[in-house]
Amino acid sequence: MKVFIIVVGLLAAAVLRGETPYTDRIRCVLEQIRREHTPEGLPLLRGCSKSYGGTHGTFFLLGPYVCSRATPDDVVAMFRDSSPVIRILAAKRVSMGTAPHFRTEILAQLVNDKTRVSIGPLDDETDADRTMTVAEVVQALMRDPHFMPLAFPGEEPNQSSQPTRPTGG
Repeated sequence: MKVFIIVVGLLAAAVLRGETPYTDRIRCVLEQIRREHTPEGLPLLRGCSKSYGGTHGTFFLLGPYVCSRATPDDVVAMFRDSSPVIRILAAKRVSMGTAPHFRTEILAQLVNDKTRVSIGPLDDETDADRTMTVAEVVQALMRDPHFMPLAFPGEEPNQSSQPTRPTGG
């Protein structure tokens, strides 16, 4: 009976701490990315704003950090995440060539995913958001790794280390 109580206690503590299959380096960042939704409740992948005074999306701002810090185990967990935005971020990492050994696995897992997301702005004349399925986004990423870029045109994604304290006096 003692063993049962200890196991239940450990499981409850893990749930209360929010245990996830992700490393500490990316866990909180993924939580920020998964929280962005449209007013209608669709998961939202906001990219780089192209309009004056526009704001960049969480996917655009935090995606490079995740792509540069996710371990292979993190990428596998991202493929299986309940959030379609996190699954697409795994596809983005693979399309960038940073995890080529997952290319077949991602196609097999996500090519039939009909979960709808709002994505934009896209590189077209309208600069508007569009509703797409995860499968459509993944197929676009496999055709063109620069679909939903994680950097401003002509720049590399920000690959800096974790934030540091300001210096100076």
